[in-house]
Amino acid sequence: MRRLPLVLVSLAMTVSVAGCASSAKTAAAPTGGSSGSGGSKITISGFRFGVPDSVAPGSSVSVANADGAAHTVTAADKSFQVPVPGRGSATFTAPAKPGRYPFVCTIHPSMKATLVVR
Repeated sequence: MRRLPLVLVSLAMTVSVAGCASSAKTAAAPTGGSSGSGGSKITISGFRFGVPDSVAPGSSVSVANADGAAHTVTAADKSFQVPVPGRGSATFTAPAKPGRYPFVCTIHPSMKATLVVR
């Protein structure tokens, strides 16, 4: 009977570590986001970015973070950079010049995606 609590703690730790490992493996794969007349939206869920197909130059881009962890949306060229609290949101202005803008979460560098401005 004394071993049961130890076994349960070990099992809980194994499940927790396995969950972190699987998040890290899938973090770089972007998923679909949304874009519409009300602006453009980047979503963050499961340590993955969801990006719209494209955004208009100089448009407002909202970021919705469903994760409990804080993230950032930071362009490689620093044209946009915004912290996003866990389970929070933020907004930034898309670059005025059309192009492809790779970005990363500086807290979790395996999280990468590209914002297309056109």
